Amino acid sequence: MKASLCHLFIPCALLAARAFASRSDIEIFRRSEDDLDLKEWLATSKRAAFVHDEKKASLCTTPNQVLEEASVYMHQPQAGRDDVQFSADHLLSAGRQVTNHLALQMPSCTNNAMEFAYFQSSVIGIFAGAEVHQHGVVSDVLKNLLKYVEDNAVSKTTVIQLCGVYGRGADYSIGIVASSAKNLPFVKNAVKTWADGGCVSHADIGEPWMPVTLRVPVPVETKSKNGNPPMPAPVANAVCGPMMVGTEQPSAGTNLSTLNPCPLNVCCNVWGQCGMNDDFCVFSKSESGAPGTSALKNGCISNCGRDIIKGTAPEKKIKIAYFEAWNYNRNCLTMDVDQIDTSIYTHIHFAFANLTPDFKVDISDQNIKDQFEIFKAMTDVKKIISFGGWDFSTLPGTFNILREAVKPANRETFMNNLVDFVKENKLDGIDLDWEYPGAPDIPDIPSDDPENGQNYYLLLSNLKNALGPFKSVSFAAPASYWYLKSFPIKLMTVDLDYIVYMTYDLHGQWDYDNEWSSPGCPSGNCLRSHVNETETKDALSMITKAGAPSNKVVVGVASYGRSFKMAKAGCDSESCLFTGTPRVSNAAMGRCTNTSGYISNAEIDEIISNGNVKQWKKEGSNFLVYNDTEWVAYMDEDTKTSRAAFYDSYNFAGTTDWAVDLQTFEDGSDNSDDDFEYEVRENFWAPCSGSKYKTLEQLDSRIGAALPDRCMEQYIVDAQVATLETGLNNYTKLINNGYDEKFKVYERYAKNQVPDQVVSFMVSDKVDKYFTCTSYDYVTCCDTCQHAACGLNCLRFDGCKNGMQKVAIQCPRIAPFIGFPDGKIVPNATFTLTDSKGFWKDIEEEYGIEQAWITFGKQQMRINTGCQYAKDYEQCVEKTYNFFYNYPIATNVSIYNPKKIIGDSFANVAELLNRFKMMKKLGDWDPLRRLSDLVDATSLPAYSTQQSITSMNEVIDIAGEIEKAQREEFILSFISGLLFFIPFVGEAAGLAGIAAARTVLRLIGVAGEAGLTIFDAVSHPENAFMSVFTFLAGAGVGRSGFRNAANSRRGITPDVYNTLGGVKTSLDKLLLATYPVVSD
Repeated sequence: MKASLCHLFIPCALLAARAFASRSDIEIFRRSEDDLDLKEWLATSKRAAFVHDEKKASLCTTPNQVLEEASVYMHQPQAGRDDVQFSADHLLSAGRQVTNHLALQMPSCTNNAMEFAYFQSSVIGIFAGAEVHQHGVVSDVLKNLLKYVEDNAVSKTTVIQLCGVYGRGADYSIGIVASSAKNLPFVKNAVKTWADGGCVSHADIGEPWMPVTLRVPVPVETKSKNGNPPMPAPVANAVCGPMMVGTEQPSAGTNLSTLNPCPLNVCCNVWGQCGMNDDFCVFSKSESGAPGTSALKNGCISNCGRDIIKGTAPEKKIKIAYFEAWNYNRNCLTMDVDQIDTSIYTHIHFAFANLTPDFKVDISDQNIKDQFEIFKAMTDVKKIISFGGWDFSTLPGTFNILREAVKPANRETFMNNLVDFVKENKLDGIDLDWEYPGAPDIPDIPSDDPENGQNYYLLLSNLKNALGPFKSVSFAAPASYWYLKSFPIKLMTVDLDYIVYMTYDLHGQWDYDNEWSSPGCPSGNCLRSHVNETETKDALSMITKAGAPSNKVVVGVASYGRSFKMAKAGCDSESCLFTGTPRVSNAAMGRCTNTSGYISNAEIDEIISNGNVKQWKKEGSNFLVYNDTEWVAYMDEDTKTSRAAFYDSYNFAGTTDWAVDLQTFEDGSDNSDDDFEYEVRENFWAPCSGSKYKTLEQLDSRIGAALPDRCMEQYIVDAQVATLETGLNNYTKLINNGYDEKFKVYERYAKNQVPDQVVSFMVSDKVDKYFTCTSYDYVTCCDTCQHAACGLNCLRFDGCKNGMQKVAIQCPRIAPFIGFPDGKIVPNATFTLTDSKGFWKDIEEEYGIEQAWITFGKQQMRINTGCQYAKDYEQCVEKTYNFFYNYPIATNVSIYNPKKIIGDSFANVAELLNRFKMMKKLGDWDPLRRLSDLVDATSLPAYSTQQSITSMNEVIDIAGEIEKAQREEFILSFISGLLFFIPFVGEAAGLAGIAAARTVLRLIGVAGEAGLTIFDAVSHPENAFMSVFTFLAGAGVGRSGFRNAANSRRGITPDVYNTLGGVKTSLDKLLLATYPVVSD
């Protein structure tokens, strides 16, 4: 008997995933989701089993921690009305597999973990909060539980839990529940309860069973022996902490670290300065150990740590598209607001309406007015009007309007004008982007009043009250501590709907000559990404520590790049510099944005398609160098998707994209962007010479050689087109010469599988659910026994008489045995079906047996000796052999032949191959056609065809009997081959094949689970895998169809990707060939 164990992480970071299947005595199916890129994952996969390092307080970046004792409680609740016992040995088997599985993985810093396992009669469920799992506490508790089970032969439902401790929630919870396999719903509900932060029954029910030590974050401890610690020496320029000049000695027992906290609750260091990097946020104990002090390096004394504080999940996710209403002022890259895809975005922020000096709304610019009229008529999306922006907030002619508008004398007038505008135009809300209230150092304009942060809050709060609950009020917040500290964030998030958090422009040309802008770069002009992932996470920590619930923060992503002119061509280190001044960028202008230092994603895509570029990805940002010294940092769609998944893991409200009109060339004007003519220098590159590559293996063998980067995509397309063509040739051979014979082999194997599955069902505990049994046997009544041995098999019931008679028995769970007696008693049982509907449903869904295949009849169970000498052999057999009557027997088994589906797909594959060849040739003449799209669009058809033929050819005829496992493997190969043909004919045309495949995969039980995962991918037309084939079917030879297919291929989620078997193996090779892992 095999058990299965399933592992699941609560989704928090979807940036990489892998799966595996083990063919040991225990089948393991694992899905892990960790915030790692490919390189890091490959390194992790080579580690030995995880062993916790006691010298480290935590595997993860955490706030300061202290040790706290807690108790794990045990109790044995009633799991249900039919709570039954289970085998302790079975529980130990399941529990040990969980122990081994936990040892093979590195605990997550952000993900709580859940495990489920069963073995025969027992099931176990485990919940592990991230804050205890990363310290190895869960493994210790499980180890002790298994010893307890072994010592006490535990066979009743048992719950072990540590939950609800001081309201810390699920992250600090442990839960283990063991029960009968029949109680799986109870086990699942218990684990869900722990995952939701609750307790099974209540926290301290039962008995304290095991003490544990938790590491919990606390403020810096300040107690001393006399209860009155000395004050640290004052620091002249300190702005936080007890070392601020003029700070008085507090009363005894006061925690000195809480004196004079930093704005926004950011970290305060030993020098009395506020910030969010290691110098401010990491605590190191001072030599004296005095409270309120720290070591000089990593010297945090209060509000330490840079953890992002995870709030509750938002009721609905938000995805904002900012629309630059002035985009028609550009010569190209223009877009109408109604070209925004409202199936993707929930909110459109129309940026920006103007404000007059008397605080009235002004939309008099004709281009903006035209777009606003279109905007008002849109449906199925939240329509939000935005005011402000950088230019409006900082230019000499307009900077003072918002500064005056928020003052008490003008606040009501301004608010009423905004409310009237929203109501008159039937809008859904208002967004204000003032950059920035209270700012002291915006160039070329006076410092703002420090009180304006509070004034801004009062305006927005009053505005929300005036608009009511059905209109939203939001504001844009900077990701810089220097500017964000003027915002009363905690108050603002209580009253307002959401924050647009500008986690972009973390760096730019303005860094030049600023020694504080980039750690490790005194000159300030080091090349840095404006969307650096580490700095973004620090910004998220800052705003959540400031009191903003994560479910009210909409995190920014960018559809533009920040560009710089490199000081030295070829430089690739952290110290590479850019040229210019704080106000002047020497970077090349985009042809549409026409601004040095700022370039749209659409223009970046054009540059990449033209070649002569170097691309890479690091620290969650994309990078590009072109024309030797033009350096750009940006976010492509994959990066945005990865960021969104990370933000979701912390329950942020969603993402906001600046700006949607910068993404692609939509061209909403009559002047087509396609009129732009690129200068083509035909001999700029030497041709990609050498023999064409026919397979990825050939290409892989040359990767170490000097293959030009610009040729790699062309070579991959060559290999994939050749792979598809080879697959098509093999396809023809299969249909014309070998298919019928292979189907006969498959059909014979599948038919032979059916009797085994029927027996598997009838020897399981399911037989008691659907049948009652009687036996016609010789009965010895206990009242007539004359010797001791008689009492072993006698019966006692009213009216008992010795002799042959029918008696009720428990239905025997015995497999037919064609052989001589083995000492076991086999009754001549008659089975009576009591629940026909339930039986047929269960045996089909669980075991793959169709009703038409079964008849009820006499099944020979055991051969007994003696009939070989009988005169009437058949009569002797009838009397002496053992039979089951009215027993389900496999007859009339019919196996579906999918030849029509396979044949029908041929024309589609051939037509697709011809279009691939044509697209490859057209790519040489179309500068906007991206070879990377062709690489990804052609990958699935090529490798699906290859795998389908390979799988079919693995079905071979073996003379004589073969092992059941080998038979199941051949059946799986045939069905896997069929499933990879389905996408070429479409889900509707392949319905019969899909249904047949599902039946046969159930027929082979555990062996079919790998095939069922492929089945799930091809039977759902809405998923990204099937969308690739859908887009290609209608693509013709246009760019958009292949681009959509490529984007669908890139959008395949890890859970689908990992089900694709041999196709996944080829895609992994493609990934490594396209994006080789290199050392930093």
